Amino acid sequence: MKTRHNYHDAELVGCAYSRADAALLLSFTCADGSTPKMMFSNVTAVRVNDFNQQNVVSRLLISPSHTFTPDEIRTYVSWANSQHDYRASMTDEKAQLIAATVAEKQSILFVLEPSVGAEVVALCQGLQEID
Repeated sequence: MKTRHNYHDAELVGCAYSRADAALLLSFTCADGSTPKMMFSNVTAVRVNDFNQQNVVSRLLISPSHTFTPDEIRTYVSWANSQHDYRASMTDEKAQLIAATVAEKQSILFVLEPSVGAEVVALCQGLQEID
């Protein structure tokens, strides 16, 4: 997915997740003053770590615009399925299946790398940028 906004140095200002709807909404304030949102649908894995009063984006990695290696996919999705005190294990078969769905554009892998604050990883089937 190619984004319409420049998210470098943007602030992640809001995060809402509905497990019942398998939906995630991230809200941003970009350096140019725009306030886009990203709506994720059919979320199968998500983790937001260290969300606090200031959450500055270094970069966004979003498939298929960013090509992830199978090992990167496994690492990110394993982290997204883990918690601070629990590390989820993933079978080779499951890792290969997820990597294949990302490669075939059936799933989208989203990674927010922070300069400060929140780190986000989500695996979903749909991602829409909303102005």
